[in-house]
Amino acid sequence: MRNRNLIALEAALFECFTSYQSRWPQPWHHLWAIHESIARLDGFPKTWRTQKARKAHACVRGCSIEDGRLYVLEAVGPGWGDDLKFCIQCAAMIFYYMQVYRLAPYMGTHWDSETEESVMVKETTYP
Repeated sequence: MRNRNLIALEAALFECFTSYQSRWPQPWHHLWAIHESIARLDGFPKTWRTQKARKAHACVRGCSIEDGRLYVLEAVGPGWGDDLKFCIQCAAMIFYYMQVYRLAPYMGTHWDSETEESVMVKETTYP
């Protein structure tokens, strides 16, 4: 049996929002954590999505989102421009405190840092 380096969604989200913001490129397990969190929230109205910046933006919390970087949008109104922009770190913080890691998994429960893919770990229980 090979040794796996598994990172739980909860840990990946926590690491993402506590890591240095200008860390680039973004580690794969951070990006997986964001996409897994959005997928887990799919039962809610589709208000969250990721977007690649085509120009410099500012996160609603004041962080810079540089051209070419991935960020998260939350749709809060019907009109164009009503979306709230969050840098990856701030989105991870929001998802962490929303406890999305307690919701049923979509792509996986953990990130395998050896194979760089999400995996489902059966022992995990969800309320």
